[in-house]
Amino acid sequence: MKGFFVVIDLGGTNLRGAAIDLKGNFLARSSSPSPAPLPKREGMVKLREEIEGLLERGFSQGYKPLGIGLGIAGVLSRDGVLTQSPNLQNLAGVHLNEELDDSFSLPVKMDNDANMYTIGEGWRGAAQGVKDFCCLTLGTGVGGGIVMGGELYRGAYGTAGEIGHMVIDEDGLPCYCGNRGCLETYISASGIVKKAAELGRKVDSSYELYEAAHRGDRLAQEVFGEIGRYLGVCMANLVNMLSPAMIVLGGKVSGAWDYFVPSALEEMKRRAFRYPVERVEVVKGMLGDDAALWGCTYLVSQDLGINLE
Repeated sequence: MKGFFVVIDLGGTNLRGAAIDLKGNFLARSSSPSPAPLPKREGMVKLREEIEGLLERGFSQGYKPLGIGLGIAGVLSRDGVLTQSPNLQNLAGVHLNEELDDSFSLPVKMDNDANMYTIGEGWRGAAQGVKDFCCLTLGTGVGGGIVMGGELYRGAYGTAGEIGHMVIDEDGLPCYCGNRGCLETYISASGIVKKAAELGRKVDSSYELYEAAHRGDRLAQEVFGEIGRYLGVCMANLVNMLSPAMIVLGGKVSGAWDYFVPSALEEMKRRAFRYPVERVEVVKGMLGDDAALWGCTYLVSQDLGINLE
């Protein structure tokens, strides 16, 4: 019987999953609203049901499940406890490894969802062959991942890469993480809506603002320009601290690339050391919503010593 993996990308807005065989083919996909608003128990029930559905769909096609990969929006301890999650607060404290091991009796490998995105883009996306790069995912929150010398950098306790919680304004807006002035409060989807209101434009979503900018609305374009400057400050810090060869920008907000990246590049070049900033590439992610799923696939397959064909 041929084998497959179940991989899950659990964010603050969406719960996406797939069953992927050893040739890299998608046997099944799933997408539903995130369990973020649900109480802890109900949220875990929804996650298990998503996994069970994908296991059944792969098995029904004659494939044997080999393992589960999970990317989750939050700070994970090395033994799989979700220690903190601004966008999945009801699941904080859950020992995900134990919960899923007990439910499925399959090997489970998990990491932060932005780390999974980073691995995916490095393996099959925009950063293939690049040994030193950073990723930023701009969506409900702002995730980040760092690759150094071809390896994902996790730090001493496995929690490195929280670029979205880099403080760019010491007395700035309060962040869901409990701090103030984090990058996420300014350039996430909700941050963009707040910035638009501050500049006199009420919108219900960042996409609505994007549509206005696309129609030529000067105020909407100004909002994205402001957002880009905050991002540019962050990227300048990354260039000065880490000197990456590439910075990959992804997530839903990156769809407004033309309206915020020019000001981000201008701000980055104004603030960063000249030698590294003249050499760093800033590129758009290639894999879209599949990036974290590919990252999960890579992580669980490598953990099991299985190379995808």
